[in-house]
Amino acid sequence: MLKSNLDKIFALIKDGNNLGEPITLVGATKMVAADTINKAIDLGLKVVAENKVQEFREKTCFINNADQHFIGHLQTNKAKYLVGKVSLIQSVDSIKLATEINRLAINKGITQNVLVEINVGGELSKSGFDFDNAEKSIKEIVDKCPNVKVKGLMAMLALVCIVCGMCSIFVCEGVAMGEEPKVELIASFYTYYGE
Repeated sequence: MLKSNLDKIFALIKDGNNLGEPITLVGATKMVAADTINKAIDLGLKVVAENKVQEFREKTCFINNADQHFIGHLQTNKAKYLVGKVSLIQSVDSIKLATEINRLAINKGITQNVLVEINVGGELSKSGFDFDNAEKSIKEIVDKCPNVKVKGLMAMLALVCIVCGMCSIFVCEGVAMGEEPKVELIASFYTYYGE
């Protein structure tokens, strides 16, 4: 079933979004066993993402040949477990967190790629920078955190995911606009949402 579900998704995104830009499927691997994740990677999934630091720490050494992202809310005191270990932290939601990621990246002699989380809907249940102050906050991160590379934005959208004209077929957990023209959809495997 995993193969047929991934084949369906790859077929749907092969031509890119409605602007012809490529789409990267990011497999959200929350509560998915490492052997299942590796099967998906063997079937062509190139990027996987965890949303809990503890789960990332337990599984990362068992994941083969895939780019790893972090997509969950990240507490400042847990950033040390991710900086330099994931290629992209997709949930930087405060100056405090960006500053800590920067400090850790400096100590490791690296630059950490991040997405800045914007609370587009102003929802109290969601984290992220306030939409009206987002530009100012991003500039502050860029100015004060030289070892943090802001690659784009991430937003958790309420109920509906509107990105590329095809999103109604996916249950999206988040959306990220990259530095280069591309759209990333973070969608769990169809096996968890049905067909």
